[in-house]
Amino acid sequence: MKKHLSIYSFIALLACCALICTNIYASENKSQTTNETPSNDENVINTPTAGISGKRPGYNDTYYTYYRDITGYKSNGRWGFYNSYRTVNIPPTYTDIEALDDRYIKVEYDWKWGLIDTRGNIILPPVYQDIFTMQNDLLKIKADWKYGIADTQGKVLIEPKYQNISILDYPYISYKENSKYGIIKIDGTIVSEPKFDYIDKFVYDYFRITVNGKVGTINTNGQIIIPPQYDKINETKTECFKVKLRGKWGGAKQDGQLIVPVIYGPLQVNQYINRACY
Repeated sequence: MKKHLSIYSFIALLACCALICTNIYASENKSQTTNETPSNDENVINTPTAGISGKRPGYNDTYYTYYRDITGYKSNGRWGFYNSYRTVNIPPTYTDIEALDDRYIKVEYDWKWGLIDTRGNIILPPVYQDIFTMQNDLLKIKADWKYGIADTQGKVLIEPKYQNISILDYPYISYKENSKYGIIKIDGTIVSEPKFDYIDKFVYDYFRITVNGKVGTINTNGQIIIPPQYDKINETKTECFKVKLRGKWGGAKQDGQLIVPVIYGPLQVNQYINRACY
């Protein structure tokens, strides 16, 4: 009888041990899962699962993107910014952000774009359709499908009212209006009315103009020096230009005077231009 009681006691002891181990495992597993669950609090910036590489941010995820001096974070579908010193604390306000370069960040609010720098300073308010960087620390701004120029201090230099706009040679700007191109200075001074099919940077103080497939030159005062009558105008190692018409080449001075008749081949003409311009 004592032998049977000893066996039953041993079986009961094993059952108790198994139950205790199961409870311990369940408790540990529950604790681990809880620690990995991100906080739903909008004000909590550092969540355990934030910034996982390759993770597409969902509406309720907190997601990080790092810039030179500040960090962007997404919370409940909106982006905000902070830095490690907490001197920048922009709450989650923007619906999208995009780095232009290592100094500027585009920010979107209500389908409009603005600009901040990587220290958190607002450069342009979010009122534009788009913003692009240009040469000479200038910004190309788009509003109502028109383009203008602002500087990186936030000052609008040329109102967005042109079909297109680009830098020729600072401070000269090419602008497009009614499908024609003209020249304007960065201070808004009109150099040439829009009457050309195209304008591009050439050499010295000259721009190349195109009208009906023919090219000429215009100077920085808006004066047409060589009327648009040639098929091509190229620079040379001299102060003269190489001009092409109907498959033949000649040479012209910068003031438009033809010094080598347009009757030579592309290589043969070079020696005559060199003699005439030296």
